[in-house]
Amino acid sequence: ENKINSVFSHHYFTLSNIDLFLPEDSHLKITIYDINGKSMGIVTDSNFKKGRHDIKWTKSNELQTGKYIIRVESEKYNNSHSIILLK
Repeated sequence: ENKINSVFSHHYFTLSNIDLFLPEDSHLKITIYDINGKSMGIVTDSNFKKGRHDIKWTKSNELQTGKYIIRVESEKYNNSHSIILLK
């Protein structure tokens, strides 16, 4: 099962990490939405090998403090996770 292990933000480096595990090779699209459903940006839209991945998102510094939704989509997996971004 695809799984996001954690999402965390580096306060001093203006980036966020999305730590996830893929049980098989997959094409992933990860999109960030605000609480109203507006797309705030695509983190990745790429092919990944199976295993653990630490995806860095450098544009998190462009967002305000608040609640956001991370949407993870692949051929076999679609899920959303809420996060709170603190600055």
